[in-house]
Amino acid sequence: MSLQEEHQPLDTAIWNAMLAVLPPDCSAARLEVAAVFEADGGLEMPHSLVALDDSKDLCFPSDEIYQLTREHLAVFERHGKPWASLACTVRFDFDTENWRCSTDYEY
Repeated sequence: MSLQEEHQPLDTAIWNAMLAVLPPDCSAARLEVAAVFEADGGLEMPHSLVALDDSKDLCFPSDEIYQLTREHLAVFERHGKPWASLACTVRFDFDTENWRCSTDYEY
């Protein structure tokens, strides 16, 4: 299976998990994850989830988001392309009344 075929379902699952934790009045948010490989072989993955609109409510990554991003990194590692950071954005498009989602990587 190709990298694209393996990670695309995880992208979708991450976006859905993000939408599940957003406050009702939030129309845009960004999840940022860093993959920090430590000298002893450990891995830290700090996460931050921020609203990109005027929403005043706080939102936090769920356990599901943490699990999915670890799986996501593992897929990229298996293909020899571990990312250093991941940024997922979800934004409601009021014209089409649909969510637009994207994922960007830094290596």
